[in-house]
Amino acid sequence: MRIFIVLLCFNCACLYSQETIDVKFNEANPLWVHTMIDTTFLPVPGQAYFTKYSSLYPHIISRDASHMFILSPCQEKQTLNDRGFVLDKIDINTGTKIWSHYNTPYNNGDYDFYHEINLTKNGNIELFGVYVDTLFNTYPILKSLNLQDGKLLNKVISKDKLIDYSIRHYRPFKLNTDSAYLITYLHGGDVGTLNEPIYKYGLRTEYFDIDLVRQKEFWQFFNFDTLGPFSIDQGSLLHRLNGNTIVSLAYKDRYTSWDNLGTKLMWTDISNPNDIKIKQIKDYTDIVPGTKESFALHRFNTINNTIYLSHYYPNFDIQNNTCYILWLDSIGEIKTFIPIPKYNNHIYQFADMFYANNEFAYLFSFPSVTGKQGFDIIRIESGKDTIQFVSSITVKNEGEEIGTQVNALYDDGYLIFGGLAKKIGQGTKTSTKFYCFKASDLKIDFKPVATKDITKEGSGFRIFPNPTSNTLYLQLSHMEKNLKLNVYDINCQLVLIENLDQVINQIDISSLPKGVYLVNVSNSKGEKIGKTEKMVKVE
Repeated sequence: MRIFIVLLCFNCACLYSQETIDVKFNEANPLWVHTMIDTTFLPVPGQAYFTKYSSLYPHIISRDASHMFILSPCQEKQTLNDRGFVLDKIDINTGTKIWSHYNTPYNNGDYDFYHEINLTKNGNIELFGVYVDTLFNTYPILKSLNLQDGKLLNKVISKDKLIDYSIRHYRPFKLNTDSAYLITYLHGGDVGTLNEPIYKYGLRTEYFDIDLVRQKEFWQFFNFDTLGPFSIDQGSLLHRLNGNTIVSLAYKDRYTSWDNLGTKLMWTDISNPNDIKIKQIKDYTDIVPGTKESFALHRFNTINNTIYLSHYYPNFDIQNNTCYILWLDSIGEIKTFIPIPKYNNHIYQFADMFYANNEFAYLFSFPSVTGKQGFDIIRIESGKDTIQFVSSITVKNEGEEIGTQVNALYDDGYLIFGGLAKKIGQGTKTSTKFYCFKASDLKIDFKPVATKDITKEGSGFRIFPNPTSNTLYLQLSHMEKNLKLNVYDINCQLVLIENLDQVINQIDISSLPKGVYLVNVSNSKGEKIGKTEKMVKVE
């Protein structure tokens, strides 16, 4: 099954790579390409396929106004277990690497795994994840790195042991406060009596304070009537929707039938870490097709307060393999459902969303209508059950393949996608690469930042997106020293002040309650620059 080989076997342990390859594209040239390298790597006799490139794989990207942070976990060469990572800071405009932080098996790095990169208000980088000791016990871990040089500043490992599962299954989250952390995971267990076992499955959440001391534990169940053997403990099946909500996914008895025996989503309220509770559970069993295919062939994500779900499946009515596209709003109402995404007579078998707003979304889809190795970019719209073909991004050289495990489209038009690049027939050439394209070069009609609006007289700055949930971007029409962002509530009380040191500034507004706010920019003399703008904070 080619889709499995091209896209997803790249995540398997048997990665073959000795050199990197320079992938060329047919449709457009990337602004820059960044290849992840573990310079601490030490070869092992008899394992020539395992190198400084193939020991790393795509995982997390994060961004501030002018820099990208790319974290790639390592694999220990003898056991192929996850152990440590390499974190690179690069210039978003040029792709130039500024520094690398190495925590690998080859420099006595920790057994740790992360799902979040946070930029703190004191100017450092915070990594929150899970640590494994020599006895294979798991604990929450918090690391702080210096933003300027990437050096380790502090490391805190909790004394409270977690349930002994794979570190990939946990999803750690930092809450809106500076003193609350959550470790979440999907878990099944017997909650009945000895003579009447009742097997339940749901989201377990552990609340830790700033010192990583466990405070409380919660367990919300999906409430299936029965459960059978199916893959459940997967970190990819739960995501943070916004500052106050986690959404998790459960499939029932998925190995026993081609029919869909159960598909549910659960919304969990995490606004109060002392009282975490279910918001709602919705059943989509009658909507999405059934499939016995691997969880490696599904996509589940949250983007800009919307929810995306897709899964590869054999459609017996058309005698072909395809995937469905289910796009939901923040409360689970269907924005669009496409059971067979196709362009003319071309049927797609894989689709992964990389951008969404309230009206439309963009996806990578496979196989490409061109017949070449790579992807098509398609667009879907709320309320419509058809797709629009936008463009393709395919490789020039025969025998080369690319994956896209990590991707994002930013409001200034930078499209980033990262994945495994491989040379077929040369098992020693596999590497993790990240590509930066201009959205306009790939015919993506994406213009959230209108330059003419921010440079006209009397303006001075523009904020986007608006409405927004946790992050606000502010673009200045010109740069000068000592500018400040001022945010006022509807009672004209000053609730937030931030220094502006970039043309495009990323502002964390997750601590603000939802509502309407007034935003202005002032200089060192306290004089207002441009006009006051209205900003809407949503949940």
